[in-house]
Amino acid sequence: MNLRPINGLRLAILLCCFGSQILCAQQNQHSKFDFVFSGGPLSAALIELSNASGIAIGLDAALLNGQKPVQALAMRQTTLKAAFAELLQDRDLAWRQVSDQISIYKLPPPEILVSGYIIDREGGERLAGATIYEQSTKRWVASNNYGFFSLSLPRREGLSLGASMAGYVAAEAQKIRPESQKIELSLVPNTSLKEIVVSVDSIQEHSRHFTAGADLSRLPLKIMPALGGEQDVLRSAFATQAGVSSGTDGFGGPIVRGGDIDHSQVLLDDAPLIYPTHGLGLLSIVNPDVVSSARLWKGDAPARLGNRLGGIMELKSREGNLYKHSASTNFSWIATRLLLEGPIRKEKGAYLITARRSLLGPVLEHFSVRDKRADARGGISSYHFTDVNVKLNWIFNDRDRVYASFYFGSDVFTDLDTFGLDLPPFGKLIQQTKVLFEWRNFSGALRWNHLWSDRCFSNTVLTGSRFTLRSDTRYVLDLFGSKLKMADLRSSDLHEWGLKSDTDWFLGKNQVLRAGFSANLQRLQPFFFQGQINTTGDVVLVVEDSITGELRTNDLIEGQSLLPISLYTAYEWQVPKCGFALNGGLRMEYFLGKNIPQHLFIQPRLNVSQRIFRRVQLRANAGFYTQSLRAVSNNGLDNVNDFWILSVAGLPMQTAFQYAAGPVWANMRWQIQVQAFWNRMNNLDELRTSFPGDTLPAMTDPEFWRKRLVMGKGHAHGLEVSARFESESQQCWASYTYSNSSRRFEGLNNNAAYTARFSRRHTFKFSYVKQWKGNWSVSANWILASGDVISRLGFEGLLSDKIRFVDLHKSTFLAYRLGYGDLQQPWEHRLEVACNKTWKYRHWEQSISLGAYNLYNRANRYFTIFYRTDITSPPDVIFQKNIRGLPLLPSLSWRVQF
Repeated sequence: MNLRPINGLRLAILLCCFGSQILCAQQNQHSKFDFVFSGGPLSAALIELSNASGIAIGLDAALLNGQKPVQALAMRQTTLKAAFAELLQDRDLAWRQVSDQISIYKLPPPEILVSGYIIDREGGERLAGATIYEQSTKRWVASNNYGFFSLSLPRREGLSLGASMAGYVAAEAQKIRPESQKIELSLVPNTSLKEIVVSVDSIQEHSRHFTAGADLSRLPLKIMPALGGEQDVLRSAFATQAGVSSGTDGFGGPIVRGGDIDHSQVLLDDAPLIYPTHGLGLLSIVNPDVVSSARLWKGDAPARLGNRLGGIMELKSREGNLYKHSASTNFSWIATRLLLEGPIRKEKGAYLITARRSLLGPVLEHFSVRDKRADARGGISSYHFTDVNVKLNWIFNDRDRVYASFYFGSDVFTDLDTFGLDLPPFGKLIQQTKVLFEWRNFSGALRWNHLWSDRCFSNTVLTGSRFTLRSDTRYVLDLFGSKLKMADLRSSDLHEWGLKSDTDWFLGKNQVLRAGFSANLQRLQPFFFQGQINTTGDVVLVVEDSITGELRTNDLIEGQSLLPISLYTAYEWQVPKCGFALNGGLRMEYFLGKNIPQHLFIQPRLNVSQRIFRRVQLRANAGFYTQSLRAVSNNGLDNVNDFWILSVAGLPMQTAFQYAAGPVWANMRWQIQVQAFWNRMNNLDELRTSFPGDTLPAMTDPEFWRKRLVMGKGHAHGLEVSARFESESQQCWASYTYSNSSRRFEGLNNNAAYTARFSRRHTFKFSYVKQWKGNWSVSANWILASGDVISRLGFEGLLSDKIRFVDLHKSTFLAYRLGYGDLQQPWEHRLEVACNKTWKYRHWEQSISLGAYNLYNRANRYFTIFYRTDITSPPDVIFQKNIRGLPLLPSLSWRVQF
């Protein structure tokens, strides 16, 4: 059949007819008619309404059966809208008109809102990161950082709510009323290794494995191997997490995915811990008895976190027991700890007080005297540290709660060194050096939690942090009976005051909207100083107090200040049925300060997860980060002796763009993850030459940093493969990391790229924990890693061959570079083991742990230095000295809780 083209007239007629049908349908909705019904079934009423209005109404017997009958109606000059409103009142039915026909459909059940808190049943503490789920609908939500949750559910009978969390026995699902309500769910701490079990498999898979960041709270810290018997969340992260490394034996601090040490940050209750380790990286300053939850972000940090290019470890301290008073103490050869907690008023407020004091002094003194005597020297070295944590909280009502937490830590190292040398026929040369090296950390947080509605929760916190460093060095040189006295002073004082507020809106159906702001005032006063007690020209560099004998600067050096202000918003959306999860955000940061090239930085963040098979998910994340605070090393070691600077006076902000992607396979016991990462860093810094000893005149020059520092770029990429196994009695972690990190600076190393400090090409980690009945357990950590890459450093002088580990970290230590990233040290490997026993005697719970660090006494190399034995020797006559890390160290600790 031939089809003739439709001409313009015919097309116009068709359009007019179609438009007239639409118009007639709209007119029919507003046309008035009389509707009279004597009463009866709803289906009969709808037929009568169709006859009265003249519009066809589609009827479905399955929808209309069981509906309550309609009472008698008499509606004069009514409309369809008014008639349906009367007929369908208080029914789960609705209507819609399509063309000239009306269809009846069933409404989805109305939603109810269940909100509240997850708490620890024994202590009343609110738990962050718990999973709250409803079994029949398979809907779930995770509690926020302060234990609050809000979950939308359909209004129907038979609803039951359960909760689960790592380290706690899963709460049995309890029935709830089909109406909006507030509820408090409590979890009981699990004393065994048994993992939480959720009866709905898809809920557990989604909630356990779709969360971003590494949840370190899952680690059984109390029974894992610990250096000297001191459990440490930071060292446990080194032992178990792929992509996280450090210097030999943990010295230096954490390095995440090819960044620098100062690119990582530790937050305790939202307050930054500026220098988070004791003993130059051996232990973190966080008392393990204080930690309630811990999460490590490796380049996937959400928009609410910023001002760091690498990893962020977010720690939340315990809140104290709301129900009863208790205490515990722990003894090891490294330190002794004491914890006190209890209610200020039962179920209303609580306190938590902890203190830790090191016992390393006598041990170090003994070995230092022995080593100095072996080198024909005299003197002694001593070291100790102290930690104090205090936390208070008060519940005003069911909407308001206030917390106050404080931390203070102090490290003191002293060293007295004497060396004598006979130089006949001139006489005897005696050199005496006395070093006092002290640094302190302080942090505090005043927090207010407020519940604005059943869907809206806010956290507002005022924080303060301070890090002070002081190095007081005295020299006495007795040269053939003539004495020369000198003194050096090095100090640093870094303050950071912050105000931030975060608000979470639980929108329902696994959607959360977050927003907030923060302002942080950073100040350095002074940022670095070194000089001699004598004079240089007419300038007195260091003076000695005639009464106290303390060294101080003669003139106050002007400090640095910077004020970052940030706004952020983030959106989280999860679709359990299709296995999709999205966490996207935008952070805007504005920096107020002198001579800053760019003020505003836009930082997008994105985390996406998609289930591609039943147990296989594909994850990807990307983010842009900035950092204003940086540490500059003058000897390539990266330690507490580095000096801090802010991105002011012409120093641009450090920036980084990171992205990662890979699959995850998981079931109830296993999780295997593969992830490739890329990290691009800009405006990194490096010293052009070795840091000199006569810096004060240069420090008064505003162009000092522009002259001595050079800006450059960093690149890092790698592959992480990790596996985790969990059962009722054992846990196992294994990982392999391939990493390649490089730096390039104009004017250094002939403008060529070189390998970054602490870079390790290959790292294998294995951790295992086994627990038996009778509360016995054994655990082990084993690490195998290619040697870290260092830049060769040279030293000159008669005593250079006597340099030991502690000497590398003194303020008197000066060196010059022989190369850039040109020496890879030998492979490092070590084994840590621990055996634990827990028992209860009356009301006292006790545990004892026996273990060893570096069990087979592997002499891992910490650093390699190069020196000439005589300043008059030829430049090419250079000797090498290997400085080793920690030897075999046994551990014995005893813990009592009462």
